Amino acid sequence: MKHLIPLLAFSFLVGCDGEKSNVAPSKDSSEEALKYVIESGVVTITDCDDAATGELVIPATIDGNPVTSIGARAFLGFTNLTSITIPDGVTSIGNGAFWDCTSLTGITIPNGVTSIGTQAFSGCTSLTSITIGNGVTSISNSAFNRCISLRAVTFLGDAPKAGQRVFSLSPSIIYRNPEAKGWGDTFGGATVKLIGETSSERPIASTPAAKTDEKFPSSTKEVMFGSNPVVKDKDKAFWAAAKSGNLEAMRRLLGEGVDVNIYGSTIGVDFGCTALFWAAKHNHIKVVQFLLERDAYIDAGAGIGGAPLHIAAYEGHSEIVKLLISEGANAEAKAGDGKTVFDFANEEIAALIRKSIEEKQK
Repeated sequence: MKHLIPLLAFSFLVGCDGEKSNVAPSKDSSEEALKYVIESGVVTITDCDDAATGELVIPATIDGNPVTSIGARAFLGFTNLTSITIPDGVTSIGNGAFWDCTSLTGITIPNGVTSIGTQAFSGCTSLTSITIGNGVTSISNSAFNRCISLRAVTFLGDAPKAGQRVFSLSPSIIYRNPEAKGWGDTFGGATVKLIGETSSERPIASTPAAKTDEKFPSSTKEVMFGSNPVVKDKDKAFWAAAKSGNLEAMRRLLGEGVDVNIYGSTIGVDFGCTALFWAAKHNHIKVVQFLLERDAYIDAGAGIGGAPLHIAAYEGHSEIVKLLISEGANAEAKAGDGKTVFDFANEEIAALIRKSIEEKQK
């Protein structure tokens, strides 16, 4: 792997605003220009060239001065950065510093950092894991807002002082150092476990088959003449969030008591449909996974207009089809007109379903 050449080997560029910039090849051979200011012998990174892409290593020193801060909005909207290495000498990460770095998949915050600013990593939608060093004592409001893919956060130090809605979408698990202090059983709405403790989550392939005792209408007749729930405005908002892929709204509505399996019970566009159906139709795979993790009934709608698997096959959403099959969706379930998923699928999707079923049975 190609590494960045030490910073002092490059000539400096001076912009019209007086900030100095440094141009250096990245690990994927593109060029990146860090902009910064030097005050009182320390460096604050303030911006980066728009062409920055791939893996970026922020240097520990610039012109012999230590880099101690990532300034506010320094990397705002840099959607092509996949990895950023922060040097140990950095002590603060400013407000919105990495806001909307949508390709960033993981970040390690070094031990020297003591504070993480408001919305510092807001909208990093591909961010799956974070390691936070033992020096962090405060995390500001919404620091990790809208990080919809976040699965695990590891804290190496004591529990920090946290602002409001640090994790507006709670990660699956927060891990902490066994020797650290101030921790409870939960943090930011997520379960806290010790580092090294096995997660209770299981891989998709090992999940049990779909439940067969779920109380859900099995036919159009049951919906029309059965005892159906009263659909409220919050329920409609839940469906709308599933259609648009708004995980934040879905988490909030579930917290306010919306039933994950609420279905449309009157003749119309939502007749017999659940949020899982709408997420599958609109190809929101992260929403589908989110709902399944919260025990959404995977075959809801079978016997009526069709189950999530039926609509995913009809729309040609192959990744959602594979996910639903691996989670135990019934490929033999019939819609109200007697059709199975194979009647909805094109040849490619049908072949995929058969392959997914065979792999699951191995």
